[in-house]
Amino acid sequence: MLVGAVGLIGAALRLREYVADRSLWLDESFLALDLIRQDVPGLLGRLDFNQGAAPAFLLVDKGIEVADRSEAALRLPSLVFGLATLALAWQVARRVCSPAAALIAYALVALSPALVYYSSELKQYAGDTACGLAVTWVALGLTGRPSRRTAIAAAAVGAAAVSLSHAAIFVVAGQGAVLVAAALVRKRLPSRALVIVVGVWALAAGAVLAHTLSTSSGVLSSYRSSADLGSGTVGSGGRGVHALKALATAVLGDVGLPTGGRAFTVVTLVLSAVGVLGLVALLRARPLATLVVTVPALVTLAANATDHYPVSGRTVLFLVPIASICIGEGAASLARVAHGAAPALGVALAGFALAYPVHGDVELLRTPTKEETRPVLNALALEARPGDRFFLAYAAQYAVAYYQQCDCTRVPGWTLVPSRGGRAQWSPALLSTRQVLVQPYRGDDQNAYLSQVRTLPPGRIWLIVSHAADAKEHAFLYDRLQRAFAARGTRLTAIRERGALATLYALR
Repeated sequence: MLVGAVGLIGAALRLREYVADRSLWLDESFLALDLIRQDVPGLLGRLDFNQGAAPAFLLVDKGIEVADRSEAALRLPSLVFGLATLALAWQVARRVCSPAAALIAYALVALSPALVYYSSELKQYAGDTACGLAVTWVALGLTGRPSRRTAIAAAAVGAAAVSLSHAAIFVVAGQGAVLVAAALVRKRLPSRALVIVVGVWALAAGAVLAHTLSTSSGVLSSYRSSADLGSGTVGSGGRGVHALKALATAVLGDVGLPTGGRAFTVVTLVLSAVGVLGLVALLRARPLATLVVTVPALVTLAANATDHYPVSGRTVLFLVPIASICIGEGAASLARVAHGAAPALGVALAGFALAYPVHGDVELLRTPTKEETRPVLNALALEARPGDRFFLAYAAQYAVAYYQQCDCTRVPGWTLVPSRGGRAQWSPALLSTRQVLVQPYRGDDQNAYLSQVRTLPPGRIWLIVSHAADAKEHAFLYDRLQRAFAARGTRLTAIRERGALATLYALR
């Protein structure tokens, strides 16, 4: 009964996030433009705007795009993956954990704010989690003496998973190695069925990896030039303790735990210790199953430490079930040690672990959107007059280009000219015309952006901005750039939505 209730709550949260139908934000707009503008061979090559995803994921979304380009349609695969995660997480947890621990672990997965959010985003990260769990589920079935039917199913699931998810490569690599090593430790050759399964996984993973290295090298290069590879050191994934800390912090943040301040010490570090205790308990009780579940985290850590895989919240989302299982088993183990106080202690620990994820879910319910470009364009379509001109801040052009082509919303009566795109992230999506001026990307050179404002001819012009990546960019877009326009004339009106703004100026 409790399991069903947890599953229903998790499903309700994901469906609520999906039906909120928020506007596409910048990162989604990049991929949406690729889906709209590229044919199938193009999608299987190097994408524009520095995007990358597994080939089958792109083909699934392309099939949907042919029928319907709306946000809800393009996000549908992520919702399916999110709901599948709920079903698979319980099946994996109950195979590995004690009953009480499985329930806690399942609740952490169901309530993870990151898993809830990415179940309604047009990106591949919800699929990473579902595919990783699917492979784990079938791998657990291979720990005994698998039947022919089990082996065929496992081979098919693994091959499908790596074609849908880059992260699944780490899962099949780690779990295939564990299964083969376990057979050798028992001083017997792996069964023919296991050899076939692992062979299929290796071939599929190798093919997808080769494709990824040839088509998504730019994505990894951009991560290498930032701190996102792990240690906080530019161009490095970090080594040893630094890489481990980065990975653990990112995964625990995805669980919904605080990643900074006093709360990090009081909550996250305490639950990390609980998770280590749980891992030890699992290794003692069910060593093979535990290794099957957890070794993919070590493979990911190794890839990160050698600068071959980035660590950030979304890229390690598929490791949330591993952390949840360890924390759940640790809490249950502490409760068992407490003997007479076990029920009360177990409930207290479960509440302690779930408090921050629940808080994160509440915040998602309050503010389910990032940047609402669509309603701004809807209002512009009603308020703009013939002869008005439009000035698009560089980051706003991608969502504007998507909404112009999606046939899913009202847009102003303007003539937009698509650009040829390009592999760089900030390649232009639109070309400037006399009616619509598209600000070129100038990096952090704010004066270069402002100099363009000083050359604008007089008349009515709408300034459209969205996507402030940080506080510095927000201050520029919503303050300094606005003041530069105001210095040229009179501010007449503004259309403001969360994360997006259109301001009308009469320039002199």
